[in-house]
Amino acid sequence: MAVVTPPIVPVPAAKYRAMFNGIVIVGVMIVIFAVLWARSATFTYGFELWGLYAVLVLCVIASAFAGGSWPIALITGEDGRLSLSKAQVAIWTAAVAYSYVTLYAARGFLAKDLHAIDVIPNNVLLALGFSVVTAVGAKAITVNKIGTQQIQKSDKTTPPGLGDLVAGDDNRPDLTKVQLLFWTLVAVVIYVSVTHGTLALYLTHTCSAASCLALPDIDPVLMVLMGLSHGTYLGAKLTQADLPRITGSAPLSGPPLTHVVVHGADFGTVAGTVYLGGTAYWGTTPVGWADTAIAFDWPATDAAGHGWATGAGVAITVVVAGQTAQGAASFTVT
Repeated sequence: MAVVTPPIVPVPAAKYRAMFNGIVIVGVMIVIFAVLWARSATFTYGFELWGLYAVLVLCVIASAFAGGSWPIALITGEDGRLSLSKAQVAIWTAAVAYSYVTLYAARGFLAKDLHAIDVIPNNVLLALGFSVVTAVGAKAITVNKIGTQQIQKSDKTTPPGLGDLVAGDDNRPDLTKVQLLFWTLVAVVIYVSVTHGTLALYLTHTCSAASCLALPDIDPVLMVLMGLSHGTYLGAKLTQADLPRITGSAPLSGPPLTHVVVHGADFGTVAGTVYLGGTAYWGTTPVGWADTAIAFDWPATDAAGHGWATGAGVAITVVVAGQTAQGAASFTVT
């Protein structure tokens, strides 16, 4: 009986490259760790490098979870735009990780205290909580509004850019996003600066106890400003709606059964209702529905089944998900 040898499935070259890149990255991280350890054991400065190393490790881990792509994929929305709500979570996570590891390295090498920094200031916890709640809330609001057809999200055709962080879906600056990003960056810069100040106090022996190397708190005034910007951002999300609007129709007149096209925007992809003179469309042909145009054949008779009175304009209105389209259109039967 012949023995059938199963075919050998070649491993794609891309997989080998990914494995090689992973090994190189891990090797580089180990070398950096060893260099930092040797430096910190000899010198009494440069502990900020440990904080930067922690942020680098976060980026590597994020890249791994993002399927080997740049960590920027983790703050990119499903529409291909950078998400501000996700970005501010990443910014605060990196800032607190930097501060924690920087101060812990100083405690370990200088104060010989290897106990974890177990006191996390309330405002730091609130800042991290603000960022997560805002990200989750923004996602939930957007999903709900898309599901109820209150807004329409189109995919971005160009690569993600920093401009996405402060731009709305219409690619114009959004003041609520500008405000949130500004106060987030201000608070983070000040927090990192206070971290450096805490370390400087210990190095200059102004405060020599290991407990001096604790995580600093965030100023209450900054917390209020951040809280207001987060609330404003979510409030704008709640009230956001892409109202359907009519920009015109063609032709403007004609006999019954004329093919009429109503032009506009944000009609959605799920058909709403077309009203002719206040009565829902009763024609025998189906209505063609698209996000920017609605097409139908003008009914052969009026709503009562009688012939049309010629020369009088009939208003055309559109209702989508309970919202009446802005703008006006009409058709005159000739």
